[in-house]
Amino acid sequence: MRFFTKDHPCFVVSRAHHQAHLQSPQWKQFLAEEQVEYLGQIEDFSIRHFFRSRQEMNKLAGWIKEHKIDLLHLFYAEPNALWAYFRKSLGVKIVLTSRGTDVLQTIPQFFQAGGWKNGLIRHFYGRAFGQLDQIVSTSLRQAQSIEQYFPQVQKEIAIIRTGVDVDLFEAPQPQALPKELKGKQFVFFPRAMRPLYQHELAIAAIELLPKSILDQYQFVFVNKDGKEQAYLDKIAQLMQTGQANYIWLPNLDQKALWQTYKSASLVVMTPKSDGTPVTAIEAMLSKTPLILPPLAYDEDLFSGTCLQFKAWTAKSLAQEIQKALEQAQTEMIEEAYLRAKGLANRKTEMSRLGQIYNDLVPKG
Repeated sequence: MRFFTKDHPCFVVSRAHHQAHLQSPQWKQFLAEEQVEYLGQIEDFSIRHFFRSRQEMNKLAGWIKEHKIDLLHLFYAEPNALWAYFRKSLGVKIVLTSRGTDVLQTIPQFFQAGGWKNGLIRHFYGRAFGQLDQIVSTSLRQAQSIEQYFPQVQKEIAIIRTGVDVDLFEAPQPQALPKELKGKQFVFFPRAMRPLYQHELAIAAIELLPKSILDQYQFVFVNKDGKEQAYLDKIAQLMQTGQANYIWLPNLDQKALWQTYKSASLVVMTPKSDGTPVTAIEAMLSKTPLILPPLAYDEDLFSGTCLQFKAWTAKSLAQEIQKALEQAQTEMIEEAYLRAKGLANRKTEMSRLGQIYNDLVPKG
């Protein structure tokens, strides 16, 4: 939003279960600084509770009319794309931005299973996708998945990556490095503490590394203050019983996170599914070697710019970590930096999004 608030009034509506996040000091500061108005919350679109969904649509339509809003941008296809089912009633152009898991895993499940309920869900999603004025995906794989399941989509899907504000990222912030990491060599695992990111696989691989590497490097994880307590307990137990030197930090603010990327010897990610992760782009801009899992990432950005372990095993990941730490990856690192800067610069990508807005709602 901060790329558009200078020229356009912007408003935010949240899903009801995100209300606690919107009370955070960081979010309130953002709203104040960018002069964005928070209108309120709505319950998720529910096919089972369709009457409630229509009531929530009326609330949304009321805000649109009151504030003379002429474009609605929905984020995440599941379940938010379903609001386009009411496009005629809402009376505005609607843009959807998809992310990885929603269109690569969650929605396809409704097409792979039988039964009348899944058939009804497919109908609602199909009609909603057909009503959208523009779909924006953050990876080519997402666009391909949408085209596969929703032939109702006639307009070309735009690939616009969230990207990174390169100018801000490259500003030196050495003082932002967490004190626990100063003067240390370390391997960084930046993804959140959730089962999707398979940190148990990462720890199993670390424990297979040669003693020379275990003695030289610390292994750094974040999100120790995460909310999935059972998973946090599992990871804590694995770290406590392991032989490696683990450092487990809470969530890092933006500056600390970026400086941690820049100071790391290697960045490793092990998600079960992925789109075009900003975390990977940040590692590439840091000129730090990057290891990703054996998933199909967009080739224009990731082919030849990172290492990928070959199989979903601790042994395969350990071999790739050892290779990255013992063999210089100079050419790959430089190519990764140039590719990320050229294809995932947030200012450039938001300029492209702004052109979509202008095409849908010409200035008059």
